[in-house]
Amino acid sequence: SLHDALPIYFTKPLQPNDVPKDLAAVFEKTMNSLCGASYKMLQLSGSQAGARNFLFICEQTLVTNPPVRHYVTVLLHLEGAGDKASIVNIARFY
Repeated sequence: SLHDALPIYFTKPLQPNDVPKDLAAVFEKTMNSLCGASYKMLQLSGSQAGARNFLFICEQTLVTNPPVRHYVTVLLHLEGAGDKASIVNIARFY
């Protein structure tokens, strides 16, 4: 998969409170645009490609009855001036 082919360069993982506010805002805006699930950022794990791609560890809650929770990785690519992002991949932990 594309996610496995991308080398992620890890430094120190960042907790949600340590993630730059502009990046956290882009994450929230991008993930809140999805229907059928909500995403809570747990950690920013790494970045690559000149700080344009970011890997997050998140808790995904599916909108089902009852709600179902999973831990997932979310790979985002910042676009343009970095004020919006596209989702490259969402992968569930097993």
